[in-house]
Amino acid sequence: EGVFKVDTDKALQIRTRLSGRVDEVIAQKRAGVLGETNDGMLVIKAPDKLKKLQTAKVEKVVSDENADRTALYEEVRQANGVAEGRLKDIQKSFARSFQAESPSGTW
Repeated sequence: EGVFKVDTDKALQIRTRLSGRVDEVIAQKRAGVLGETNDGMLVIKAPDKLKKLQTAKVEKVVSDENADRTALYEEVRQANGVAEGRLKDIQKSFARSFQAESPSGTW
C-alpha cells in the first residue's frame, strides 16, 4: 500500500472542515453512537442512544462528514492519478486511519 498525497489546496480545505468536527465525532463514538465503516464512512450505529433533539444534530454531523470524506477521497484519487476503479482502495486506506484514530473499544 502506497501512501497517498493529500496536500492539494482542495484537500487541505476539506481536512480543515473535517478537523473542525473531530471533537464531536469522537465524543459520539465514545458514547457508542457513531462508528466507522470499512469504506471510510461514518455511520450512526446506535440511534436509540440519542435523545430526539440530538438526533438531527448528529445526523447533520454524519452527513457533512461523509460529504467531505467523499470529496476528499475523490480529490486524493485525482491528485494521485489513481484510476476511478481504485477509489475503493483509497477509501479503505482512509478507513484504516479513521479506525486507528478512533477511541479504543469503539465500533
